[in-house]
Amino acid sequence: MSDMNEEKKSKISFMEEFKIFLLILTAVFGFLYVPEEKLMYFAFFSSILLIIATIYIKDRDLNFTKHILNILISLYNIISLFFMVQYFISKDVETKVYEKLLMPFFNNASFNIPLIIWIFVLTLFLQILQYQLNKPKGETYGR
Repeated sequence: MSDMNEEKKSKISFMEEFKIFLLILTAVFGFLYVPEEKLMYFAFFSSILLIIATIYIKDRDLNFTKHILNILISLYNIISLFFMVQYFISKDVETKVYEKLLMPFFNNASFNIPLIIWIFVLTLFLQILQYQLNKPKGETYGR
């Protein structure tokens, strides 16, 4: 009887991981399929989805999806930071590298700077949110 419960819990856990993983992929890679005039609306929508996904992952203790989300957040945080430093300091951006990495935000030889700044702010906020959610409580810390 115990094995049946374990198998059922494992199936439910897999389905939760899979659903939230698809939600994250939709929020991140959906930018490739959104028309340029609706990009800001989708950025707002995907930001809300990612914040909800972060909280849901913590509540359900979904380890695989948490690690995938951390990798994506860190990757886009670093890419957007490097882009902004290069753009604001030298005003000249090596477009070949960033064209591939920030493809949805590049059109007709120009980047959508407000969206790239929003990516940096959002990824920084998500990292802080994950840290705050995973921070040990004061009464049990160090025991």
